[in-house]
Amino acid sequence: MKFSVIISTYNQKVYLIDCLEAFNKQSYRDFEVIIGDDGSSDETNTDEFKKYVDNLLKTPFKYIWQEDKGYRLVEIYNKACELAKGEYIVWTTADSSPKEDFLEQIARFAAQDKMLTGMRMNVDNEGLIKSPDWRSTRIIFDADREEVNIVYPRPWELMTLNTMCMSRTAYQRMGGIYPEYKG
Repeated sequence: MKFSVIISTYNQKVYLIDCLEAFNKQSYRDFEVIIGDDGSSDETNTDEFKKYVDNLLKTPFKYIWQEDKGYRLVEIYNKACELAKGEYIVWTTADSSPKEDFLEQIARFAAQDKMLTGMRMNVDNEGLIKSPDWRSTRIIFDADREEVNIVYPRPWELMTLNTMCMSRTAYQRMGGIYPEYKG
């Protein structure tokens, strides 16, 4: 398997469903989905919802939940990575909406020695980029700053895409994401 896509969530059932539907439309199909739930108290942590997701997704799916003890995104990412089987790990959030060639484009740029990361951008209510900075028109880029325009934003005033990708080998070599990181 090429990718393990880890989607973090916290009480975001509606966004999570939209995100999962977007992953169903991926042109690149060699991936699994792992939902990392940072203590949701909404319906995302129910057997009924997990069954719904299992029926919705056209790809293997796993779900991991941790008790709500405040914002612990890095901790749930690290726990979800323990379940990952893919050669590369892609981390994203439930409120992301990847376009159909998201994983296809990542596959073009993924390499053992590179980490692809996301960035913040301003958009207006129609989903148009407001920032004049050319870098804000790109979401994913590699360590050498080669732009890859692969994710379209939702129409919110300000949005952060916590999206990144690295090889599972590199992730294991570094011992996971630094637990004290609060990004």
